[in-house]
Amino acid sequence: MQNSIKQIIEEIRPDINPEAQNLLEEIDSFDIVTIIASIEDKFSIKIPAEKILPEYFHDISSIISLINEVKQ
Repeated sequence: MQNSIKQIIEEIRPDINPEAQNLLEEIDSFDIVTIIASIEDKFSIKIPAEKILPEYFHDISSIISLINEVKQ
């Protein structure tokens, strides 16, 4: 899952390090929307609007947490 998320981020923003400690310093709101859409497609999930919070986009592990919460 980690490699898939890394690949998604690299495709959307090839100019940043997807393994950055704080992705929020590197990405904007449009990037987040695009990342969410890609994650939904890749993992066949729907992320509810109330789950789209900054704490889920600090790094790859927080994005994995979001995916795992949605899958439950």
